[in-house]
Amino acid sequence: MLSQNLYGHGVTAASRIGRAVIVDIRYDDGEPFSYAAVKIYAPGNNKIEYMNSRTDADGVIAFVPKAIGTWRLTAADDMAHGKELQIEISDETLNKNSQGNWANVHKQKMISSFLLIWAVVSTSLFIGARNKRKELKALQ
Repeated sequence: MLSQNLYGHGVTAASRIGRAVIVDIRYDDGEPFSYAAVKIYAPGNNKIEYMNSRTDADGVIAFVPKAIGTWRLTAADDMAHGKELQIEISDETLNKNSQGNWANVHKQKMISSFLLIWAVVSTSLFIGARNKRKELKALQ
């Protein structure tokens, strides 16, 4: 899902929603909205921010939403430029965020453990076979 401008004074924003919401904020000329103050409000709570932070040097900020609904993000710099963005979080997005890939992590650990054991055993057998050949050559 891609959200675009609601309003702003010479500022544009776009968001990507996946495991985390990543928002890229820029001035109209394409320059990043670097180190701008950002406040993020959860659905139904416009008084206390869920998170406050700053964009990075590239004008990017990310957060992981915890509830379904319309999240509000405001960003402002010291020169009266600002941006407000509303980001809709669906039940599907929230479930993706809360479950993550933890089931896959367990499978990956099992496979990695098996491969490590296989590598150790294979290396041991290879070294053992090489030593046997050396012993046989020495006896001849």
